[in-house]
Amino acid sequence: MNAAPKKTGGIKEMDKRYFREIFGLHAKDDKINYEGLCKIFEMVDFKPNEKQEVEFKAMFSKKEEISFNGKVFH
Repeated sequence: MNAAPKKTGGIKEMDKRYFREIFGLHAKDDKINYEGLCKIFEMVDFKPNEKQEVEFKAMFSKKEEISFNGKVFH
């Protein structure tokens, strides 16, 4: 009988702390706007492709600012 493979994906606790710390560098009142998100991307040398750029802009289409709860932006 074979055991199911261990799940290795997902965000680890240490990563969550790093994400939270980086998010906090550009957050105001625990929220961030699109410009702040772009600053974070520059900081970590991430260059979104065209599809990602559209998706990130869409995150701010209903709200000017978003917050981070440790797992997802909302």
